[in-house]
Amino acid sequence: MSSEPNTHHNAGEGNLEPGDAGALPQGGGQGSAVDGITCDTSMSNNYHVHAFIGLYVNGQEIAIPDAAGIVNPAGESPASSDTDGWSNQEIYADCFYHIHTHDASGMIHLEDPDPSNAPITASLFTTGNFFDVWGLSVAADHFGPYQGAVTVYTSGQFARNAAGCDPKYNCEVGSTVYTQYTGDPTQVPLYSHEVVWYEVGSGNPDALHLPGILFWTKQ
Repeated sequence: MSSEPNTHHNAGEGNLEPGDAGALPQGGGQGSAVDGITCDTSMSNNYHVHAFIGLYVNGQEIAIPDAAGIVNPAGESPASSDTDGWSNQEIYADCFYHIHTHDASGMIHLEDPDPSNAPITASLFTTGNFFDVWGLSVAADHFGPYQGAVTVYTSGQFARNAAGCDPKYNCEVGSTVYTQYTGDPTQVPLYSHEVVWYEVGSGNPDALHLPGILFWTKQ
């Protein structure tokens, strides 16, 4: 998703600055705790799962940016690299919030250093936590700078950790499982391999025509 430049992120990516169209008044995460979520110099594998957030605006799919929730990213892993299993990932930075993106695929990394907080099947974060860390204003009538009624679809609101789904990494969510979420669009729980689609405006896919999502992490 295109956004205004931010001094703590890559130009045109990451958090929206206060005063920019679609930004929260206080901005997003700049290193201080947001919603009680800290920004740490290393990432945890005690609780480490992935979810997906996608966005359609008037029939066009818009990418969620890389480096949201990553402060002062210092560069991507090279295309030829196999560092951490992926190439072209934002993997160097001053600190990482427990909810962040490494690329523009829509994959949201959800991590917590305290293994006693909850089992891996639990949801520790909501979409609103991600938006707050990103610095994006979302409500029933807008998604950031995009104005219009917001419709939300989810893949079922549960952790997919069986039937071929690795709890931390690999899983496929088919295109026939989506249902409309009618609650607060900022309070959608994020479970392992949960898929959440946001739609603004008209001409967007209905629940039966949204894409399926393949979560796949090279190990």
